[in-house]
Amino acid sequence: SDKTDDTYEDYRWFEGSAIEIAEQVYAALQPYKKTRAVFTEGSLEREELPAYSDFPLREGIVNALAHRDYEAHSGGAKVSVYPDRI
Repeated sequence: SDKTDDTYEDYRWFEGSAIEIAEQVYAALQPYKKTRAVFTEGSLEREELPAYSDFPLREGIVNALAHRDYEAHSGGAKVSVYPDRI
């Protein structure tokens, strides 16, 4: 749901360089990417299209890492997955 609570379906902590973390988070989010099926008139096959392209997902991860608080003890960034958005 859109509300946060103390129960998480998936909770992970990633460590390494910013580049390594970005790659790990991107890979971890792949199962949550929604697709939609598009049927073109005159075709018997459907086309699977992602709900959004990979660029915004990568951009969001990089921005979260670049703008995190490096003075904080954890220096972390949080990524939340909701039914209609990441």
